[in-house]
Amino acid sequence: MSSRTVDDRLTILLALKDRVPFTLRWMTYAERFRLPFKVVIADGGTDDRAMQALSDRSAFPHVDYEYRRYPPDQIFSRDYWAKQADALARIGTPFVALADNDDLFVIDGVTKAVDFLEGHPEYAACGGQGAAFWVAGRTAAPDDPSYGRRVHWKYNIETSPLDDDTALGRLRQLSLNAAHPGFHYVRRTGQARQHVEVILRAGLHDVFLIERLFLWLSAIAGKSRQLEAIYIARQWNAPGGAGGTHQSQYGDWFERMLLPTWSRDFSTFVDFTSAALAARDGLPVSEARSVATELYRRWMAPQLLGDVMAEPTVTLRMPLIMRLVQRLLEYPYGSAIRRVARSLYRRTPWISIEALHGTELRTRRVPNAAEAFKPIYEFLTAGAAASQGRGPTSAGEPR
Repeated sequence: MSSRTVDDRLTILLALKDRVPFTLRWMTYAERFRLPFKVVIADGGTDDRAMQALSDRSAFPHVDYEYRRYPPDQIFSRDYWAKQADALARIGTPFVALADNDDLFVIDGVTKAVDFLEGHPEYAACGGQGAAFWVAGRTAAPDDPSYGRRVHWKYNIETSPLDDDTALGRLRQLSLNAAHPGFHYVRRTGQARQHVEVILRAGLHDVFLIERLFLWLSAIAGKSRQLEAIYIARQWNAPGGAGGTHQSQYGDWFERMLLPTWSRDFSTFVDFTSAALAARDGLPVSEARSVATELYRRWMAPQLLGDVMAEPTVTLRMPLIMRLVQRLLEYPYGSAIRRVARSLYRRTPWISIEALHGTELRTRRVPNAAEAFKPIYEFLTAGAAASQGRGPTSAGEPR
């Protein structure tokens, strides 16, 4: 390490599982731009090339890093998070940021996040804007997706503060974001350790649900701020990530909810978050559990919608029709609008019974349907007339 001053307030925890070209790119980026923060590298991969490259400290003289090799990450919920827990226990700086090797931090944005947290003890985490980029037009190494002749990127200003004074309020704010960027935020090291220990105890199977548990625990612990400065650049077409691997193996949200592990995952997720919420806000556990379930449902709905729309039995018109039906059902039962809609649906022969679900709008009349239904109609109407003015029917009489 050169004599360059290191900001000893923050450690970046870089978790590895192979993808060596991305690791080398990450370190080359850190070297070129003189990353001023400490770096702890927790390697749970099986490719020795990362260890060999990082053993030569002369290749990255301006990066203050510590490399540790761990047993291979075979089970994400166990091995990956055990690696993170051990690495966090060795970090002595007051702040930490979790990193993947296909994401590149913007030094100025990270510094501003650290400054903010240092001056606002009521906040648990702080980050900034995320830029998405795609590497295209690869060069001399066509099999290396980490560099390319063309890089497409975009971003938009998004402020997602979780600044309510209560943990419940912050969870409500968080539930409005289908994909909150807070996983890589700067956070307080002690709290990060606690949250990782909870994740290890929970033993969830689903990678995305584990990430959501981490975000919920952080929101319960304290406020979060998203600054306007660019904070991180994330490669969206990088292969081999934990999320993409998990999804390719187990499917999208809709498919994964059909797995035998899902019911336990969901129950455990609610157990841990409701316990933390009840303790933080002083709520009864039953109330906290009810709220956690409600907010989980609110967050999950947009995720499921995209997956359900991809099903071959679902058409584009279905959501529009079902939303129209839902709006009509929001009117009081006896309202004029609802009466007209109900009458139109019930009395128009060519409107299908399945029209409420959007699976079929028009239908043909069944031949002789009126004659076939007439005896049932007469039976029901006659029974109604006979029961007027009487009490409960005796045994054996039609009800």
